[in-house]
Amino acid sequence: MLATILCELINFIKNNFKDYALVLLSFFTVLFARKTYLATNTPRIVVEKTTFRQSRQKAPEIECNIKNYGKGIAVKTFLILEYKKGILKKTSFKSKPEVTISENEERILRITLNPEDKNIRRDQFTGFVVSQDFTGGYYYVKLKYKKNEHLKTFDKPVQPINKFLNLIKFLKIKYSMRRADKQGNTYVDLAEKKYQELFDMLNDEEVKKQLQQIEKNSQN
Repeated sequence: MLATILCELINFIKNNFKDYALVLLSFFTVLFARKTYLATNTPRIVVEKTTFRQSRQKAPEIECNIKNYGKGIAVKTFLILEYKKGILKKTSFKSKPEVTISENEERILRITLNPEDKNIRRDQFTGFVVSQDFTGGYYYVKLKYKKNEHLKTFDKPVQPINKFLNLIKFLKIKYSMRRADKQGNTYVDLAEKKYQELFDMLNDEEVKKQLQQIEKNSQN
């Protein structure tokens, strides 16, 4: 009985070997074509340095020096930062986008946090840089935060994000960016807050009196 089954299995493999070989050949051809495309037509944004600035007078600032080592243009690139406030609540920040980064071009991504976040430590953050190419493809690289880590370990590889094959990662990226929008922690939101603070200060009665007094003194 067993010998009969083995014989039938061997015959089946022999009769269908060419079909399986063609399927494998097609698979590796597609894989090679994808690797070639990624190497020659897509952006490769590499984070060369991450700087965390903090002082008592100013809000914390995170700055990333990036460079495009790929052949394709990065149409739009964001820096996304996250940290937890308490056990469950998570806060996200989104930088001003850098657009049309060409091959071998360097840029700086920067996020200035809220003044009330001045006591946050470097190791409380997680973050990543995400880019988009002309075809709508996404590319992701995780940030390093430990001091001088770039001198001790290899750089994080740039990871292409497929909407179907990397669905969980893709949804996480989209959710983090949307959360920053809802929380008012984007570059536009923070700039509007500063403008509003300046506007309120200039319209303060005491400030107006001081400005009027300075104007009178200058005329005299």
